[in-house]
Amino acid sequence: MGIVHHPNVVTDGLIACWDAANRKSYPGAGTVWTDRAGGNDGTLTNGPTFSADNLGSIVFDGSNDYVADDDGEDYINGLTAATMEVWIKAAGTGNNDQIIETNSSWNDGSFTMRYDSAGHGGGGTNVIKVGFGGGGDAWSYVESSSGMQTTNWQHLVATWVGG
Repeated sequence: MGIVHHPNVVTDGLIACWDAANRKSYPGAGTVWTDRAGGNDGTLTNGPTFSADNLGSIVFDGSNDYVADDDGEDYINGLTAATMEVWIKAAGTGNNDQIIETNSSWNDGSFTMRYDSAGHGGGGTNVIKVGFGGGGDAWSYVESSSGMQTTNWQHLVATWVGG
C-alpha cells in the first residue's frame, strides 16, 4: 500500500517551483520540468534522469547536466529580497560544484549556490557558498562553516535582503 501526498503550493510571491515528486511538475520522463508556480518551466539538458527514490528526484551527472530556464537571470532583478531553496543528495564531497546558478554572465540579478572544496581565501574546507550579484563587482557572499558538504540528503536555503 502506498500513500502519495502533493500539498497545494502557495504561489503568492513564488517565482518558480520545480518538484520532481509531483507528477504535475515532472511526469517521470521527458525534458520539460513544469513550474508549479506558473510560467517558468525548465528544460532538462544533457540527459539528467528521473529516480523514484524518496517519491521522486532528478539525478544530475555532476558534469554537464542542468535545468535550463530562459528567464532565470531575471528572477531577482528588481527584487529587494529573495529566498532560494533546494533539496540535494551529492555523490561526493570536496568538490567545486554548482547547485543553483541563475546567470552565467554574472550580471545584475545573478545568484549562485555551490559546493566549494575551500572557503574564501583558503579558509575552511568542504563549504557551501552563496552569492547574490548586483552587477559588476557588487556581489554579496556568505559561506558555511567547514564540513557542511555531505552525501546525505540536505535541505539548503539561502535568504537575501538587499537593494
